[in-house]
Amino acid sequence: VLRRDYLPAELEPQMRAAGFEGTIAVQAQTSVAETEWLLDLAEQHSFIRGVVGWVDLTDPKVGATLERLARRRKLRAIRHVVQSEPDDRFLLRPEFIRGLERLAPLRLAYDLLVVPRQLPAAAHAPAGTRGSSGRRISSCSATLGDTPATCALLLSRR
Repeated sequence: VLRRDYLPAELEPQMRAAGFEGTIAVQAQTSVAETEWLLDLAEQHSFIRGVVGWVDLTDPKVGATLERLARRRKLRAIRHVVQSEPDDRFLLRPEFIRGLERLAPLRLAYDLLVVPRQLPAAAHAPAGTRGSSGRRISSCSATLGDTPATCALLLSRR
């Protein structure tokens, strides 16, 4: 089921039949081009209420990229698939934190994907980045029974 793209024309009737009025499009590729494509789709289809996109938060030019993307009114959040990073402490890297700090002034949330081994760093990242941006963890599920699972954390403005 998940091995192909589902475009808005297919999604909308299924969504409406299930009683949903809107959806959020979430990035699958680590590419700004895909984020822009999702934003284009969201502008063309009112039931796509928002987009969680991707940018390289460690890029020294991340501010300019975020400012450009944030002009698109349906951009709601940015995420980095931290679960793919080999460094368990990736979230604590100064260059990552600098990028993360660029989100709050643009009123963007941060959607964090980690695996259980990265939870200690995730627990320290919000305190280390809170400052004036006021991020907080709103939900987390790190295990499914005895099986490690992806943990999704949403760091957003208070």
